[in-house]
Amino acid sequence: GEARPSDRGRVMAARFFDVPERGTIREEALATYREGLRALIDPTTREPFTDADIARATQEGSPLFARYESLELACLAVHAKAPALADQIFPGRATTGTLELHGAEREMPRLPAAGATVQATCTADVGAVFIGSTTVPDPSAAFAVDAASRRFQLLYSVTTPANGIAGSDLAAPMLLVGVDVGEATNLPAGTKLTWQGNQPLSAVKTFATTEDGSGGVDQETDAEWAARIEADDAHKPESGNSAHVRK
Repeated sequence: GEARPSDRGRVMAARFFDVPERGTIREEALATYREGLRALIDPTTREPFTDADIARATQEGSPLFARYESLELACLAVHAKAPALADQIFPGRATTGTLELHGAEREMPRLPAAGATVQATCTADVGAVFIGSTTVPDPSAAFAVDAASRRFQLLYSVTTPANGIAGSDLAAPMLLVGVDVGEATNLPAGTKLTWQGNQPLSAVKTFATTEDGSGGVDQETDAEWAARIEADDAHKPESGNSAHVRK
């Protein structure tokens, strides 16, 4: 069959088999039955069955036609499920649940969403300490929100230098990481943030980022995950090849 787009937006590879068209199974069965009748003797006439007899016995509406019609409908019901089942073999066709199994088998879990890291400066009294933490979230660390209420936590503690601008010292930047995650946390430079807790009392309430944020990503989609698994299958890391070095 031809390639088709999936409901998740990725293009599928061609199928390796086709589902029978309506009437194919029934006609094949009736053809086999007709051939069998031609080899038999009509018990009434003691002569071989004629073509007219055979056509009449297998015509539409006859018991034999109805029997093989029912057989075909049952087979088509099975065939209808076969493509969906066969799809699960290929990561690029698999449903989300089966994709989870593909990932587990290869020890390639779905890549999670992550919050961006942003850099900022904030005015406060000299010596004022902004408490940070690499544990995210940490209820004891200073945190702020943007206009969309996305939360950003201070990563490392910062002491306000002599110029009264925390984060202005290149050796002690003010880095905040998104508690909320996704590409939307990659804030552009100049974005206003507002402290919501644990900041020094002397710190101004609203401050701004100084550089574009980076590292914020959405959770890996099914299409991205499947493509990564298939790429790994196509370029197995072994014997020191380039894929092995990358691994």
